[in-house]
Amino acid sequence: YADDNLFLSSDGGAESRMQTGIEVGELAKSMFGPYVDVSTRDGERLDLQRMIQNTEAEMQKQTPVICEASFACDNLYCAVDILKKEPDGWAIYEVKSSTHEDKAVYLADVGYQKYVLELCGVKVTRVCLVCLNKDYVYDGQLDLNHLFRITDVTDGATSEAGCVADLIESARGLLTSEHEPTLALSEHCCDPYLCAYWNY
Repeated sequence: YADDNLFLSSDGGAESRMQTGIEVGELAKSMFGPYVDVSTRDGERLDLQRMIQNTEAEMQKQTPVICEASFACDNLYCAVDILKKEPDGWAIYEVKSSTHEDKAVYLADVGYQKYVLELCGVKVTRVCLVCLNKDYVYDGQLDLNHLFRITDVTDGATSEAGCVADLIESARGLLTSEHEPTLALSEHCCDPYLCAYWNY
């Protein structure tokens, strides 16, 4: 089974064989065979500009699978876990280290990615979530085809993408305001994630 970050196993032997500590995202990158990872660092930090340039170069070469594909437009940025070339465009595959593919926050995530890519002029053909298959049983040989469950969420992502522009305007208004928001504490402070300003 898997927790939110790493593979775990039900016994120590299997845990050792599965090389505990390998991140789910790293495993998923090879799901479609050979790939190019455009991740680039400048010291300790990701070099986003170089990643964007590398992505553009790989797309021009029609590289079949690009990992950490990076895009920016109108001061918006996103990185796609796996960008896969298809005959008529590009498919987004977002990897989640969870067995739940129906979380609303996941659709919001891929909806934003679809919005940014299309703003950059990319034709997005499909949007898929890649989650862990809770029924997968490790038998000594790691089988990526059965380890992951791929769910097509194109319709949901398209619906979410339609809301992004308004949300961005709202966020920009908040960021440029001289006053702190006056929202009261409530469930939204920890759902779906704990607010980064909780302690403040």
